[in-house]
Amino acid sequence: QKLAKADSPVYLAIVRKTDEVVRIRQRTKRTPSRVAQFAAAHGRTEINKRSINKQIGPKKDIISVAQREQQVLDSVPVHHRGKLERIIQEYRDVFPEQLPRGIPPERAVEHSIQIEPGSKPSYRPPYRLGPAEQDELEEQIKDLLDQGFIQPSCSPYGAPVLFVPKKDGRWRMCVDYRALNKQTIKDRYPLPRIDQLLDRLGQARVFSKLDLAQ
Repeated sequence: QKLAKADSPVYLAIVRKTDEVVRIRQRTKRTPSRVAQFAAAHGRTEINKRSINKQIGPKKDIISVAQREQQVLDSVPVHHRGKLERIIQEYRDVFPEQLPRGIPPERAVEHSIQIEPGSKPSYRPPYRLGPAEQDELEEQIKDLLDQGFIQPSCSPYGAPVLFVPKKDGRWRMCVDYRALNKQTIKDRYPLPRIDQLLDRLGQARVFSKLDLAQ
């Protein structure tokens, strides 16, 4: 303290014993995880693919049903094409070029969601979307409105929307209903045990699904 008050320089020194070995911490090379190894071996990761797809936007050059049928026929051996083409023509109504407009007709059993008594309507603010995602959202909503699959609603319930890229480059619109699922009354039904189903089969060699249902 006296030296510091007199403005005299003060030097400090650290003295070690000669027999003491100074330990230097060396950096060890960490082995990459399995996820990193898989990503390095197969190129881009799924996160990178999604970020790139969000910047580029969805794929718009979608092939028609007829073009897809021709691709399937070309991939089949020649001696099987005739039989496959007859099957496609027989079930032509199963794969229409465009789905019928409007909602399906009323059925004997209508779908309804049972909510726990006393629960308030669930609402979540929308997720943040990029410019390409916002344009895709408006385009898909307009298409669904034109086809009559959805209609404007003033319901107090609300759920955010997000997009998941498909393998073919298109974007699938997904609605996050997790808040609503928490309020939904779950259906309970005892599932059959696999060991009991195997015991019912016994030593049988020829059986059908009816044997498991009885």
